[in-house]
Amino acid sequence: MIRIFKTNYTKDKIDFRMEAAMNELSLPTDKMREGGIIPKIGAHEHFDVYQEDPAINSLEELAAKKIGKESSLFVASGTMGNLIAVLTHCIRGDEVILEAGAHMLYYEVGGMSALGGVLPRTIVGNRGIITPKQIE
Repeated sequence: MIRIFKTNYTKDKIDFRMEAAMNELSLPTDKMREGGIIPKIGAHEHFDVYQEDPAINSLEELAAKKIGKESSLFVASGTMGNLIAVLTHCIRGDEVILEAGAHMLYYEVGGMSALGGVLPRTIVGNRGIITPKQIE
């Protein structure tokens, strides 16, 4: 689910914060649709294979606009998004450098290794942060 929150009100604009939530199937609430931010769900409520769902299209357009990109891709979960990112940048046999306590390492059940043949390489950071010098 993606939650969209109004975070800043000014005379000329309203800023929104988008947050990916847990990997559960959830539909937008009526409150989320009140301001026209998310249109009514189309015929393809959960999976928009043919890009026909106006709600999904609207979310993708909003996300692209907010980050200054031409387009964006709505994915069903943060796990899926992380896996797509890894597979976009790596090929089988590559390594991904992760901080030793990284979410991807402990909570995403090895998808990068199982599906992409990409291996995690951990570095112990300071409160979750690693430095370029540690990577060298």
